[in-house]
Amino acid sequence: MTGPVTAGDSINDPRPVLSGTGTPNDVITIFDSVNGGATQQIGVVTVGADGNWTWRPDTPLGNAQHAITTTATDEAGNVSVPSSDITFTVDTTPPVTPVITDVAGVATGGATDDATPTLSGTGTTGDQVIIYNNGVEIARVFVDAGVWTYTPDTALPNGTLNLTASSIDAAGNVSGTSPVYSVTIDTVAPTTPLVDSVSDSNLVGGVHYTQDTAPTLSGTGEPGATITVSIDNTPSTITAVVQPDGTWTWSPDPALADNTSHTLVVTSTDAAGNLSGSTTITLNVDNLPPSAPADLALTEQGTPLTGTGEAGSTITVRDGTTVIGTGVVGQDGTFSIALTPAQTNPTTLEVTAIDLAGNVSAETPFTVVDVPDLPAIPVIATLIDNEGPVTGDVKGRSSDDTTPTLNGTAVAGSTVTLYLDGVLLDTVVADATTGAWSYTPTTELTEGLHRFEVTATVDGQTSGLSPAATVTIDTTAPAAPTIGAVTDDVGPGTGPLTTGQATNDDRPTLSGTATPGDTLSVYDNGNLLGTVVVGATGAWSFTPPSALSNDTHSLTVRATDPAGNQGPESAPFVVIVDTVSTTPVITGAEDNVGTVVNVPSGGTTNDATPLLSGTAEANSTIAIFEGGTQIGTVLANASGAWSFTPTSPLTDGTHTFNVTATDPLGNVSSSSNQYTVIVDTVVPDTPVLTAVTDNVPGGVNGALTSGQVTNDSTPTLDRHGK
Repeated sequence: MTGPVTAGDSINDPRPVLSGTGTPNDVITIFDSVNGGATQQIGVVTVGADGNWTWRPDTPLGNAQHAITTTATDEAGNVSVPSSDITFTVDTTPPVTPVITDVAGVATGGATDDATPTLSGTGTTGDQVIIYNNGVEIARVFVDAGVWTYTPDTALPNGTLNLTASSIDAAGNVSGTSPVYSVTIDTVAPTTPLVDSVSDSNLVGGVHYTQDTAPTLSGTGEPGATITVSIDNTPSTITAVVQPDGTWTWSPDPALADNTSHTLVVTSTDAAGNLSGSTTITLNVDNLPPSAPADLALTEQGTPLTGTGEAGSTITVRDGTTVIGTGVVGQDGTFSIALTPAQTNPTTLEVTAIDLAGNVSAETPFTVVDVPDLPAIPVIATLIDNEGPVTGDVKGRSSDDTTPTLNGTAVAGSTVTLYLDGVLLDTVVADATTGAWSYTPTTELTEGLHRFEVTATVDGQTSGLSPAATVTIDTTAPAAPTIGAVTDDVGPGTGPLTTGQATNDDRPTLSGTATPGDTLSVYDNGNLLGTVVVGATGAWSFTPPSALSNDTHSLTVRATDPAGNQGPESAPFVVIVDTVSTTPVITGAEDNVGTVVNVPSGGTTNDATPLLSGTAEANSTIAIFEGGTQIGTVLANASGAWSFTPTSPLTDGTHTFNVTATDPLGNVSSSSNQYTVIVDTVVPDTPVLTAVTDNVPGGVNGALTSGQVTNDSTPTLDRHGK
């Protein structure tokens, strides 16, 4: 602290400047009474022609109370009565370092969702506590009864606070800095946890079927978050923590009951207490074997084998140890399985069922009787899609072509009979030489799964059914996907961004959910960045292959399903990429001792703590360097202006300053211009007048004595001193 001292103040300047008024040329004698003791002379000074005088002790005053009085002695030697005293206390002892004891009830290193956390601590009553974040002052509060508190007026941004504190006493002495108290402010909900798998289960129609009463759920989430699983609306007492690699596992304890169905809802809570969205799965615990296949029948062509069983179970047909056919029981409880090879010779087949949970039924034997020789079973080789962006063979896949072309082979010249979903569709004749055949439906297929099968007829004998060729007709465009999160992976601040937020990560990661198997096209301001395929769980993520420019980027995604249908674009997620901090400028240095003046670069000042000022990027942190050593930091205001006063006096001599700026995103600028000041606080010796010479003829000529009258209006003065 600098400036005028009020009577009774404490100061930390042991050489304060005393000033006053008097009669020009009078001699002012200065006296000091230390701690109420005897008055002692400590200095003299002559009143200037303007009636003002100033004096500064050559020897520092001690740490004590000082009562300063003065007397004036005129040119005739008359001494005035002493002036009224001015009392002040010199105190150069630093105060006790304060302590930060609590921030929002969170231990150091922890996190909070409170954007205006209350800081509290201890200190010396009457001292003022200076609070810093990352070395930049953010507030000052007074200590009352040994304690202090501070609550920000406005919400702080998400990120880590590295808080320290120091005290400044009434004299202006500054204590050391307290240990760092780190707290992370996090008001962003963690990413919704995903369930990637359920151990020993079979996922069918959105339901996980398992025999395991304590299956392990595995998934992904935000590292460090706590996973909570609610079973049928009741939160489990068993939780899991997401590992640093983003994975987690969980098993119910106690185990689930046999033969029960449950709804499991998975959420996560981060270290700050923010709750995520939820993921729901259905779990069916099934320990009962399905009923054995029944009502078995085989066509005279030796295939297919038909029968009944538990809906959704898988039927396996074996000839001895060889599997010759498998199929799934439909929702109506029936099945039809193509056998390879067709069974036209006497034998006994074993037929079993495995339900969705993996339980195996008892075997059902089936006896095959002898049948006449039949034509070879024809083949459906391809199902050709001729429409939309996805064309070619779509057998076993999805297609947006409602009249795909079937191609295949059969016995040359045979009549090929086509079946659609088990119903007679049409016939064609195979080529008489090559046996090739082709067919395009004349009626459009409806949306959904369709099954084509064919037989070949020669001389009244009909072959068995061919293996089925399936296609899923899909002409519905997928819904617009959602960009669930855009994540900054570059420090110092990392984590999910909000739309419109700035980031120093020029390759932020996009993630979200969409329909499994869809291909997402990612766009930046309408320009394609790349594509990504949605995983089996519906989760996807994408990192730009190259850096985004320093600019505003409107990111969108668009889904194309396996059939080639393209959906609308998602809502835009806007990020502002900023990886550069503007170079700051030192514009001036201010001398605050006596008359306030600006000191140009290279100029001289008697102020050992000159005020540096300049411009920088708004709200950036300015690091001040002197001769290559950092001596402090200060925060630029919303207009980019900043100023800094050294906390310790500079030594006499030349000092060269430069600064750097770290913007709110953590980008560090290049170094500013250099600004040099020369500090000179040494008071020159008082000059002594040794002679006055009269040079005008008439009257007295030559050396004059003090008080003598002369007619020379420009006498010659001799003196020595600096």
